[in-house]
Amino acid sequence: MAGSSSVAMLILLFVAMNSASLFVDAISCQGAITRMLPCQAYLMGVGGITVPCCQSAQTLSQVAKATPENFKLVCQCLKQAALLMGINMGRAQQIPQLCHIDVAAGLIDPNVDCNKFNALMPAGSSRLGSSQMKSYDPDQIGIPDPSAMVIDHGSQAVSGTEGDHTLIAADDFVQAHVLLGSTKIEAPVLFKGIGHSVNPANSLVLKVLSASSSAYSANPKSKLSSPPSLSGSSISLVSVVQARNNARVVFSGSLDLFSNKFFKSPVQKAGSSDKYGKSGNQQFVTELSKWVFHERGHLKAVNVRHHRVGETEEPAIYRINDDLEYLVEIYEWSGSSWEPYVANDVQGLYLASFKVPDVYGVFQFKVEYQRLGYTSLSLAKQIPVHPFRHNEYERFIPTAFPYYGASFSTMAGFLIFSFVYLYSK
Repeated sequence: MAGSSSVAMLILLFVAMNSASLFVDAISCQGAITRMLPCQAYLMGVGGITVPCCQSAQTLSQVAKATPENFKLVCQCLKQAALLMGINMGRAQQIPQLCHIDVAAGLIDPNVDCNKFNALMPAGSSRLGSSQMKSYDPDQIGIPDPSAMVIDHGSQAVSGTEGDHTLIAADDFVQAHVLLGSTKIEAPVLFKGIGHSVNPANSLVLKVLSASSSAYSANPKSKLSSPPSLSGSSISLVSVVQARNNARVVFSGSLDLFSNKFFKSPVQKAGSSDKYGKSGNQQFVTELSKWVFHERGHLKAVNVRHHRVGETEEPAIYRINDDLEYLVEIYEWSGSSWEPYVANDVQGLYLASFKVPDVYGVFQFKVEYQRLGYTSLSLAKQIPVHPFRHNEYERFIPTAFPYYGASFSTMAGFLIFSFVYLYSK
């Protein structure tokens, strides 16, 4: 990219590498597998976790998270290695907790989807090219006029050099702690760039920072001859998308929003007497980057189990009308460790008790949990259900008493009729 004012390109913000030599070593399949050799004995079920193993896993996780391409390559290599090694998956899943990382077990698991957990932060300017325009899905992000900028004559930032009111002091944040943290962003965010719209029917996209009701999108260098296509709070300045595979994308209409200049600039919103010595840009970008890189709002489900009431063993098959319990533990990544998930709509230990349907066949235990800003949980497991065996039915079924009575009354009537017929003159 020639400069910060050039056409916006895709900006990948991932964990930086410790050194260039480390990157070259681990980017190959051989390098990725070599990095995990200190863990081989532990993964094969021999001995405990070692310091070299944790160091290798941490190094490999950093390399894998450097770019989405690295993640996919390392993931695919380790999946193949895991299939050949025949590793103990129970031990592999303990590596994140024991080594304080969040990626190693996912990389080792042969069943993991290597396309998961990609993160992207595209940023735009007022000179988007056709190739960049094609990269945005209109069903999620709409940019009606790439030459236009967001103009606000009511909520502009007070500045002695800004005359076209394209420098905006925005403070309409999404009300979600999981996205922007629990600490309130007091100072407005400085924004100068393009606006976009989001599809309200698409549940995967969400506005994080919106324009005020007095804003509109237009070219500041030309006269406005017709009503703007975007205006008011329908203009999104920063939006997020979480795909169905939990990959996260943040789209910003301003490159300057991420600049050191905006980070350190004082800000005062027009019409307000509140002056801030520093804008809210740095806090806004820092908190949002934690979300997009899965440092916050990342859930996992463990210890998924089911059994009959009063038992602890998980059966391979159930019988109709059995009373059973289904349990799952949900944890949230805090940025350094897995913590029990606390929410008002589901418990950290989710338990459901119910009766097996009175119909035999193949059924599924399914859990679908979706909450704003959190990774979705989708669990499914098939289980067969068989009917009563011939010796498990009750001797006499109460609901069948009328049929029993009909049978015995028929027999009695036949005997009476036969007696009368045979012995009457």
